[in-house]
Amino acid sequence: MHDFDLEQFRQLYEHAFAPLAIVSESYRNLRPDLELASDELAGPMYSIREDGNCDYVFEDKWRFPGVSDAETFLRWCKSCVGEFRRLVDVVKPTSAEEHSDQAHLLQLADRMEELSALAYRMVKARSSGHVS
Repeated sequence: MHDFDLEQFRQLYEHAFAPLAIVSESYRNLRPDLELASDELAGPMYSIREDGNCDYVFEDKWRFPGVSDAETFLRWCKSCVGEFRRLVDVVKPTSAEEHSDQAHLLQLADRMEELSALAYRMVKARSSGHVS
């Protein structure tokens, strides 16, 4: 991964995993589940942000079952984001606060997807020997 890409990754990480700014009671009630879903993905992404890789993911078969290469890593990332989105969709907004919270949380999910794509490219490049 080039320094520019890593810097882009770091900036996007800050947006994707910013503290959840939740206003409505409906989403506050979901906060623990949303944070759990977000934290699962945040671990490998934090490792990339700090170390430029998440190699441990491929060694930890208990926490990351089935993740053995860049493609399975991307599928795992997408499943984490999908779980976050499913939780966001549990609430059917009826108030302005709920609509605002939903829009904010879905934007975070979009950033998580973008980050996952960047992480995939980094993992793919490392596995093919283009990056050390």
